[in-house]
Amino acid sequence: MQTKNFSTMHKSYKHYINWQIANLGVILLKSKKEGWKVLIKPDVLIKTRRKTLSLTINQEGELIVRAPEKMPINEVYNFLIKKEKWIKQKQGHIINILKANEKILNYEQVLFLGKLYSVVRVKGIKKVSLEGGFLCIPASVKPEKVQKTLKNWLNLLAEDIILDRLDYFAELMALDFDSVKIVASKAKWGSCDADNNLSFNFKMVMLTPKLIDYIIIHELAHILQFNHSKQFWDVVKSIIPNYKKQRELLQGSNFLLRLFTGKP
Repeated sequence: MQTKNFSTMHKSYKHYINWQIANLGVILLKSKKEGWKVLIKPDVLIKTRRKTLSLTINQEGELIVRAPEKMPINEVYNFLIKKEKWIKQKQGHIINILKANEKILNYEQVLFLGKLYSVVRVKGIKKVSLEGGFLCIPASVKPEKVQKTLKNWLNLLAEDIILDRLDYFAELMALDFDSVKIVASKAKWGSCDADNNLSFNFKMVMLTPKLIDYIIIHELAHILQFNHSKQFWDVVKSIIPNYKKQRELLQGSNFLLRLFTGKP
């Protein structure tokens, strides 16, 4: 039986570890107490001229790390070790949301004003319609075009619903805005720029009416406070006393932003 000396075995093992890092996307850190510890690396690491480290878990459950450009990699991973519990909790929460809403994400079901409808293809109809707990689309629509059909239907309804509530709250808050657009975004529900131009995501119509109002009030409040200071939240609170609850519910709905972003 042929044996390898320790030096040869050690080199082979180091080669295996390097292969693991390159191909499996893991970082192996040595600890005297725990031995080898496996830590999943960031999905994206961004280095810029910032002063601090920040972690973000996106809608896909991916870990995005932003770090100072001169910070050594080992310091970044030491920080991740300290935040490992938080990272796993956040990723686990997002994964659970995605699993629970799998049929929505596959366009088998659709939300409209917070209510859930099953998508069915029906012969003999020419337009999309709601009937009971079903959203009916013409059977002539090919399966690969269902996503586009749903998007067009939601987009068509979004303008009237959003603009009606916007006019109501703008008058209530005695605010003027310069312009408004209904857009398709995979990152934001709404925005307000320094010139008081507003934009709102058509996907808002999948949310409950209370969440639609929250987004509109949030953006209108930026006309008075172009920040997220205490004064800003006081403006929001004056209209929605339980805004923190609505903000939390909206965060749990952020998975909807990923819809209608691929090719139909």
